[in-house]
Amino acid sequence: VIVIVIVIVIVIIIVTVIILIIIYYIIIVIVIVITIIVIIIYCVIIVIVIIIIVIIFAVIIYLLYHYCYCHYYYCYYYYNYYYYYCCLLLLSLSLSSSPLSLLLSSHHLIMVSFINKVH
Repeated sequence: VIVIVIVIVIVIIIVTVIILIIIYYIIIVIVIVITIIVIIIYCVIIVIVIIIIVIIFAVIIYLLYHYCYCHYYYCYYYYNYYYYYCCLLLLSLSLSSSPLSLLLSSHHLIMVSFINKVH
């Protein structure tokens, strides 16, 4: 009888330890999965914010190109300081955005500077 009780107690202890180990590993897996999901969500949010910022800069630069007429022929035919400073503003904005916009603005700015010297 005593041997049977000891065997039952040992079996219960072993089963309890195994169940605790399984629960421990399940909790670790859940924590890892939650961490990965949070990291993915943060990455998606950061990418969305970057895309929104790029779109805003693109729209601002487009509007400046459209409304300031910062182009060679406009600067040539309708030359005044308004267009010149508009080009400067466009260049400074492009410095904080895409390299392509920077190239375009610097090209226009060089044209305006050249016209400035001619006039």
